[in-house]
Amino acid sequence: MNCVRQAGICGVMLMLVLVAVSPAQAQLLGQVTTARTLVAGANDFGGYLGLFDHYTSIFGQYRRGLSSSLDFGIQLGLVDPDAAGADAGVILGGDLKYNVMSAGYDPFDLALDLRSSYYDVSHLSVFSIGGSVLMSRDYAISGGGVLTPYGGVNLRLDHASVDNATTVFAQSAALRADANGNDNTDLNIGGVAGVKWELSDLIDALGEVVLDDEWGMVLGLNFKL
Repeated sequence: MNCVRQAGICGVMLMLVLVAVSPAQAQLLGQVTTARTLVAGANDFGGYLGLFDHYTSIFGQYRRGLSSSLDFGIQLGLVDPDAAGADAGVILGGDLKYNVMSAGYDPFDLALDLRSSYYDVSHLSVFSIGGSVLMSRDYAISGGGVLTPYGGVNLRLDHASVDNATTVFAQSAALRADANGNDNTDLNIGGVAGVKWELSDLIDALGEVVLDDEWGMVLGLNFKL
């Protein structure tokens, strides 16, 4: 277990260095989860608004605990590019998260999160697959509730395809940034830093900054059932 912990910490440090020097494409769903996994059988439903340099995304998430150290999430919503006349498109994502270290026994929670996403908008489609390293820690606050700062680094392959370049496409900085030629695959790195605030036993508020080629923030609420 010590080897796993040390490897996880070294991986986090390496990826934090890489994110400072590597380009990235849009990560329009953010992370919207901390390193702590849901308990087995627990369910979360969330609604979020993503505000990025050239996109706006509105999406929901369903999350379920599979075991004491494993949960998964499914995200679905709409993404709207900046270009006048460009059509909004669908965005879909999913992830499987495994908790490597748990706060209480360890200094913080550490998790590995396998992630994929797909969006299709104005003749552009982007499919991403990769993984994230997440760190977080729960802090009880006076008056009740829990505040959880978290951060993560995402390493992924982005495949962008343009099926029919149009005037709207050519005028959009967002669409041009996400495609180079008609078919393009890149290895990219992005990061996220956020905080989750437990408002009650049923509701959490969440806000995060996405540090990617599309810089932005995601705000939303989680409902625990």
